[in-house]
Amino acid sequence: MSHLTTIKTSIKSHVILERVLHKLLQSQLDILTGATLETNSIIKDYYGNSTIADFVIRRPRHNYNLGFKLNSQGEYEFISDNDAWGKTKFMEALLPMYARENTIYQLLAQGFEIESQTENDGTIKIVAGKWS
Repeated sequence: MSHLTTIKTSIKSHVILERVLHKLLQSQLDILTGATLETNSIIKDYYGNSTIADFVIRRPRHNYNLGFKLNSQGEYEFISDNDAWGKTKFMEALLPMYARENTIYQLLAQGFEIESQTENDGTIKIVAGKWS
């Protein structure tokens, strides 16, 4: 049955989430072909039920959009129509990318120099160094 559903995440940073969403839109992820990112926008389900989300990914090639809304605990919830195709694939791409970007952001803020790479198997390696 079609309706808006939310999935709790541990995503807290507005800046990092927006950066990662832009990177995903530029990626070759097939479920995002032609998609655009909107902020503070309405997301609807099949029946027209709606909510305002902080981020909405408009997917013209698919019937359903994807969104994120900040909850009262300061964490973003993933919002999509229950029947949305590709939401699992989207989250599988987003979460490791968010973790990588957030880690690098925190290390840079503490004065570390960073080297990062993604291995062929998807493993992310981050090397941080600091001169004393």
